[in-house]
Amino acid sequence: MKSPDDKPQISDLRALLALMKDGTVTSAAVTLGVTQSTMSYQLDGMRKRFSDQLFVRVGNRMSPTPFALSLVDPASRVLRIMDTEIADLSGFDPLTTEREFRLGVNEIGAMTMVPKLIHSMARLAP
Repeated sequence: MKSPDDKPQISDLRALLALMKDGTVTSAAVTLGVTQSTMSYQLDGMRKRFSDQLFVRVGNRMSPTPFALSLVDPASRVLRIMDTEIADLSGFDPLTTEREFRLGVNEIGAMTMVPKLIHSMARLAP
């Protein structure tokens, strides 16, 4: 059985689509706002997870493998759901939440942080 680390991450799907669109690791890194070495490291991890090269160098561009091409539609659907449906869900509202929170602190935190936290919560989330 594969470990949870073998499953693709959202960042992998974003990287895959950026590489498809931009054609180079450097350009994809710029698109995603990461360094070229970070993008290369992520590509290496994706290759291991998917057991496929995903992209091969052809001249000065990265060309997708057939397997990478097969990932484009599912990756696009997942990211569209993440970016629209899930991101649009209402955010946390301390005034209306009914969630229960548990706080673990040491004695110093109990004396210094908890009173301030309780005061703030009473004001912001009655």
